[in-house]
Formats: sequence, structure tokens, C-alpha cells
Amino acid sequence: MENNTVERESNIPESNFSCMYEMTMQLARELNKKFEEIFIEGLYKKGYQFNNDSDRIEFIKIHCRCEDNPLKKERVYYVCDLPFLLHSYGIETKTNFDLSSGFKIEAVNGGYMYL
Repeated sequence: MENNTVERESNIPESNFSCMYEMTMQLARELNKKFEEIFIEGLYKKGYQFNNDSDRIEFIKIHCRCEDNPLKKERVYYVCDLPFLLHSYGIETKTNFDLSSGFKIEAVNGGYMYL
């Protein structure tokens, strides 16, 4: 299973919480974008290609579904009732504060495996 990891660094003083919030939000956007790319790659591996975003979105609405197992923190994604992606979504974040160099946030958005 491959990990989905993103990290951000800043030299801004630790007292600047609005910057830390912005970094956290940017990190979340990057994790979501990365997972979207993984999802699209999974569809491609199953033979589905799209000319544009609207075709892809419409196809996903009609042909894809997800089964969530919150106890295991896993989701299985299906296309036309065939599993194509397993996402283990146990998110781990690490924050490191250092007065001399600022702070660093690292997030691992679980792992994934193409089925």
C-alpha cells in the first residue's frame, strides 16, 4: 500500500496562528488534490478515460460508489460495481515547532492500493 504524504514548511514565528491555519488549509487542499489524482488514475487503470472534467464528473456520479468501513478506517471505491481502489484513511499529522527555523507540518493521508 502506498502512502499519500504532503508537507509544508514556514519560517514564520510560531505565534502567528493565522499563518499556521492557512498552512493547514493549504495542506488539506493538496491532500484532496492528490487523492483526486489517485482516484482518476484508478479509473484509468480500469480502462476509463475522459475528454474533459465534466464528462468525468458525470461518469463518477452515475457509475461510481464508495463503501466505508469506519472501524478499519478504509474505503473501497467501485466503478460499475467492480472494486478499483482501496483507501486506508487514517490521517496522521506531525507538527514541529522550532523558534529558530519556524514550523513544519507533515500529513500522511493514509494509504491506497489499486485493485
